[in-house]
Parts: sequence; C-alpha cells; structure tokens
Amino acid sequence: MKQEIIDILRCPITFESLLPMGKEQIEGINKGNNSTTLFYSDGTKIDYQLDNALINVSGTYIYPILDGVILLRKDMAIVNDPEKHHFDLRNEKKDVENFYNNIGWKHLSEKYFVDAGEFEDLRPVANEYFKRCNLRVKKYIKQKGKFILDAGSGPIQYDEYLTYSDNYDYRICVDLSLESLHMAKEKIGDKGIYILGDITNLPIKDNLLDAAVSLNVIFHIPKDEQSKALNEISRTLKPNHTAAVVYTWGDKYSLLMDIALFYIKLWQAVKKTGRVFLKMLSKLKLYYPCTVKQNPVLYFHAFPYSYFKNNKWSFKIEIFVWRSISVPFSKIYIHSFLGGKKILKWIYNWEDRHPKTAGKFGQYPLFVLTKQ
Repeated sequence: MKQEIIDILRCPITFESLLPMGKEQIEGINKGNNSTTLFYSDGTKIDYQLDNALINVSGTYIYPILDGVILLRKDMAIVNDPEKHHFDLRNEKKDVENFYNNIGWKHLSEKYFVDAGEFEDLRPVANEYFKRCNLRVKKYIKQKGKFILDAGSGPIQYDEYLTYSDNYDYRICVDLSLESLHMAKEKIGDKGIYILGDITNLPIKDNLLDAAVSLNVIFHIPKDEQSKALNEISRTLKPNHTAAVVYTWGDKYSLLMDIALFYIKLWQAVKKTGRVFLKMLSKLKLYYPCTVKQNPVLYFHAFPYSYFKNNKWSFKIEIFVWRSISVPFSKIYIHSFLGGKKILKWIYNWEDRHPKTAGKFGQYPLFVLTKQ
C-alpha cells in the first residue's frame, strides 16, 4: 500500500497514525493465530493467515487488509485479549451490514442490484430523470482534487456515481458491507481506497479531503448518531470545501408527496388498522396468523427539515434538492402513454429553478456541508 494512502488514515480507537506491518511482524501474528490467541475486538476468533496489515503507533491494535480492503472498524481490530479491548458494532448497524451483504447487493440483473429494484424506478420512462438527478450532485462539490470520500459507497451502483471522482486521484470508499467494497474495487481498481468502516467514526485524519459525497446513507444510521456522521464527514474535509449528502424526509415530512399520495397513505392507514384488529383477534384465539420467514431488517430513521435547520452544526449547512418526487409517485403517475418523460423533464426544470423550495418540500433533499 502506498505511503500517501497510509498517511491519511488513523486508528478508529486511539486516533493515532497507522504504520504498515513488516514481514517479520506479520509472521509473528500468524504464529499467534496458530496458537489460538488472536481475536477481533468483538470476541470473534481469527481463523485466517494475514498477508498484510496496519498497526497503530502504540502497537495495541492491528487492522488486517483482506483482498485490498482495509478493516478499520473498532470491532474488527485484532487484539490478544478481547475482554480487555472489547468493542461491538451496534445492533442497528449489524442489521444494515447483514441486509446489504445478504440481500441488498445481490444482482437483480446484469445491470442492477436488489437495492435498486426495491428503492428505485428502473423503467425506461424514468431513466433520464433519475440519471440527471444523480449528476446534480456534482454541482455542489469541487470538481477535481486528490481525495474524494464516498461515505457509505456501496458498490457505486450507478454509472453517474462513478463520474464524481473522474478528476480525482483517489476515491475513498467507506462502507459497512464487505461485499459492496469488493464490487466497488472491481469498478475503480487502483483509483479506490477501500475501507470497511463506520462513518460515525471515520478512520481518516482531519482537514485532508477535497470533497465528499454520501448518497442515501445517513438515514440508515441510528438516529442518535446521524449528526455524528455529518460532523465526521465535515471533520475530514479541508477548510472551505464541501460535501454533498443525499437524504430523505421519509413518509412523514415531504409536503408535496403527502398531498400527491394522500389516498395511498390513507389506504396504508386502513391496512395498519386491520393488522392491529387481527392481532387482537389472535390474542383472543379467534384468528390464527400464518408465520413467514423474515428478511434481515434495514434500519431507517428520517428527521424533519427543522432538525437540520435548527441544530447548531460545526459546519455551514444548506439544503437544496436532489429529487422532489418519490419512487411511489413516479410509479403511480409517470407513464409513457401519459407523456411521462415530458412531465419528468418539467419537474426537473422546476427543481433547478427552485432548488431550496423543492428540497424543503420534496422527497429527497441534498445537504451541502461546508467546512468552516
């Protein structure tokens, strides 16, 4: 690994600089592994031979490098006493990790993942609009530099996402999912720095990055740590540089979608009431529900506009629009035989003319964080 890459990293536990481990040190680690004395800090036994690793300056924590991915999470530091040096990943984050390793990043087709099939409108009528919205992110970040952070990168699943780092030396991909980082590596190769990490505790030193993006990630972070993630992204930026963060107002806080999808939400409320009624009947043994296998849970929490505008941040935050319409809106109202492409073109142009209004009242805001 190049020294210029190691130099920007830090230990997520002690915040010290990291050093490459030499051949003799690696051999010593592997010998310890054979004598069953090495563990991840969450207590999991190490059952493989190390080829490459980093170590913090004080020599207390070792971070393996597996197939080009640096394991820089607190719970995956290699220690010889997991009771003395114990760290766990929060359950909500484990749920997200499991969802994307086992479901989200499985291929739906040659071009798309299950995640896209679940959360996007992949029909040709909507294709141009969604692509233009993806490219809109580039308006708000520096167009060239040395390092750009992709916080929660996934596999960089859309072609437009790849263009964010066209004029950068390195794209730093940080994600909870090892599966996604391997796929990202297939796409951008040596231009990428691949970190299995937690963006609420970025293993990157202060004031180093030229830009950052985070797309549809923050609302999958536990609600009490979302502000921490934004502060971490800002911390790693150079002064006066920006990050573009795509968020959602969820099902509750988008006025435009609340109005457009009122009858859908009414029907959902009726169904919810019905489920509560059936649950009451089951307790009275008047109804016996069938059991179905549950898929891994994908944690989600969306805050309203006021949370971001009224909080005292360590950075400047401006709220613009990424997309004003939701996927349910698109699938219900946008169709080729109804002039769907023209409607979406009009919506995109309206968003461009009124980016702050569309961001406040639409479905997907785009936060621009400027490091002070």
